Amino acid sequence: MPSNEHQIIYEKIGPVSLDRITEINFRLDLISELIKLNQPRKPGAITLHLYGCGKDCLGCPHPKWLVWHSVEKGEEPVFLGYTIKNPSRHVKRSGPFKENAHKIKALIEEASKLLSERSAIIKLVSNLNRKLLRCRSFYET
Repeated sequence: MPSNEHQIIYEKIGPVSLDRITEINFRLDLISELIKLNQPRKPGAITLHLYGCGKDCLGCPHPKWLVWHSVEKGEEPVFLGYTIKNPSRHVKRSGPFKENAHKIKALIEEASKLLSERSAIIKLVSNLNRKLLRCRSFYET
């Protein structure tokens, strides 16, 4: 049963957690741009996309790793991205990607660590929020 103790914890952790999530989001946005700048725009490029779901949710922006490939449609090639779960395994280390492969891998590793931290914070705050809502509805009835 949620208690007043949960409210105290939430008041201590909530603002600090939201500030940290904001810091992480800014860094992820920068990493996303750095990854794009350090790779040629060719099939095999990996990108991190941060998109909003349109709702007022704590998890926005939602991250998605994409690797790009080329498909022939008529006379013009079309680039399509498909979702990947482990971007470190997809880093190309040959051809035009060879020069910056180590930078891309380091950026992906940093982003992965930040995404794990961000996910843990969101889970913590969401669980506390859920308990507080249950507590309020229990006392209101």
